[in-house]
This record gives sequence, structure tokens and C-alpha cells, in this order.
Amino acid sequence: MLINLVGLLLGFSITIHLWIIYSLYRQKISSLFIPLYIYLNILLLVIEGSAIFLLDQSLGGFESTIFKIRFIAQVFIPPLLFHMNQTYSLSKELPKFTPKNIVFFAISLALSALVITGVMIKGSYIQNGVSYPLYNSLYWLFLLYFYATFYYLLSDFVRKYRNEKRKPEAATLRTFINIIMPITFFLFSILDLLPFWGIIHPSFFLAYPVFTGIFLVVAFNFNLFGYQEYILNSFLYFIFSIFIIILISVLPLQLNTLIFWLIIPALIVGFFLFNELQNRAKRFIQKQNEEYDYDLEAELESFVGDIGKYTRLSKSWSWVIPFSINSNSRWIPVFLK
Repeated sequence: MLINLVGLLLGFSITIHLWIIYSLYRQKISSLFIPLYIYLNILLLVIEGSAIFLLDQSLGGFESTIFKIRFIAQVFIPPLLFHMNQTYSLSKELPKFTPKNIVFFAISLALSALVITGVMIKGSYIQNGVSYPLYNSLYWLFLLYFYATFYYLLSDFVRKYRNEKRKPEAATLRTFINIIMPITFFLFSILDLLPFWGIIHPSFFLAYPVFTGIFLVVAFNFNLFGYQEYILNSFLYFIFSIFIIILISVLPLQLNTLIFWLIIPALIVGFFLFNELQNRAKRFIQKQNEEYDYDLEAELESFVGDIGKYTRLSKSWSWVIPFSINSNSRWIPVFLK
């Protein structure tokens, strides 16, 4: 049951990242921050996809490839975070490559080379139904690299917060310092430090949906989506999807990796069907409202016209009746006598 829930939620998280990328591309907002944010979503999407494969104990010859892809996607997150931090600091100015940028990317490339050549990975092990790479002592370089990045970003956020005079920006920085950075530090330790010490469990992978939630918080903090009815309706669909996933996970079935991957296109198709049905229902309601809409201006115009006709008719009869009586006319209607 737990592996079913973890696998389905990983598929759900991948769908959320695809939706984020699609929504930002759909808005066509010109911002330097958005492309970097999209790249970060792509990296986490790849990491979560590889985590689905780690739930499969029969990877065979693909095991080493999956391990390397996951590691490379992870190791390029620090330079991207550093570049995003520069983009936020410089506002509309395009951040330039500085010695710090070069150092971050150089470290990521060097660590990737250690994994690709097989120097850092010496095998794999299976624990609690999860396959995981067995790293040697060089893996400490990777861990220290991430922890140093966390420390650098946190100290930079604190410095900016102390100098920030604008209340909205100060509130955003405070959210990063007090909530996002501590949670990220804790989840990274669960996902990468504990397995290195030989402690691995499927529940650890529930950290990835939490990361996805953090990504959404970051997007709304930077107002990347803005307020749109489309965004609100999407959230309603995804909340409903979570309940369906929980119901499926409690069924007495042993789901496999293929099902975890198939949940992604199923959610995407359901999302577009949900939007289409909602749009059709909206158009139908609008059409009904147009048919029965009360046009006050038209009603007043018609009412004034009727009064004018009645007034002119009354004046005509007030002249015809006396004339007919004085003339002893025989065609006077009976009801007028």
C-alpha cells in the first residue's frame, strides 16, 4: 500500500511540474526568472521520474543509467539556484557569468564526471523494496556541495532581508528564511544523507511531493501565475485527483512501475477533459443567461412608446366623440353612447 501511494504521488508530482511548465508557457510572460524556474522544474521532474524506477527492484542493466541520470539532474540544481538568486537580486537586469557562477557550474561538471565514469558509484543495494546506489566516500563531496549551497543562499537571503525596505519583498524573503530553506534542508537530508548511511525507506520519497508544493509556493510568492480562473480551476482538479490517488492506493493491489508512469498521461487527459467540460458548462450557462436576460433599457423604451400611443389615442377620441354627438352621427359605437 505504501509503495502504491508513493509511486502514484510521484506520478502526480511529475504531472504538476508538467502543468507548471505548460501554464507558464501559456501565459507568455516576459520575465528573466521564469525560464530558470522552468529549468528547475524540468530537473525535479527528471529526479522524480528516476525515483519511480528506484521502486522497481528488477531494473537489470538500466540500473546504473537510472542512478547516473538522477545524480546528474540533482547536481545541476545548485548552479541553477545560484543563478535564480542573482536574477532575483538584479531584478530586470540579465545576470552575467561571474567567477562564482563559473565555480558552481565547474563543480557540477566535475561531480557529474565522477559519476559517469563510475568512480563514485560502487554498486547498489535493496532495502524495504527500494533500489539505491551504493556510493563511496567521494559522495561526501556531493553532500558538502549541497550543504554549502544551502548555507550560501540562506546567508544571502538574511543579508537581503536586513537591507530590504519594501514590505512585500521583505515578507517573501522572510518566508524563504523561516520556512522554505529549513524544510528544503531537512528533506534533502532525508533523501540523500540517510540512504548514504544505509537507511532507505519508500516513505522517504514522499518528500518529492512536498518539494512540488514548495515549488508552487515559490511561484505564487513571485506572482508567476497571477490570479486567473484557469489556475483556480486547475487546483480544484488536482485536489480531486489526490483523493482518487489515495483511494486507488488503499486497494489490495500490487501496482508496478508501469502503472506509476501511466498515471501521468491519465491525469493529463483528465485535466484537459475537465477543462473542456467546464468551458462547455460555462458557455451553456452564459447562453441561458443571454436568452433570459432582462434588458431594462429596452423595456423602458417599449413602455414609453406604449404610453405615447395611448396618449395620442386618448386625444383623438376626445375630439371624435364630441364631433360625432353634435353631428347626430349614426356610426357612433354603442359603447360610446
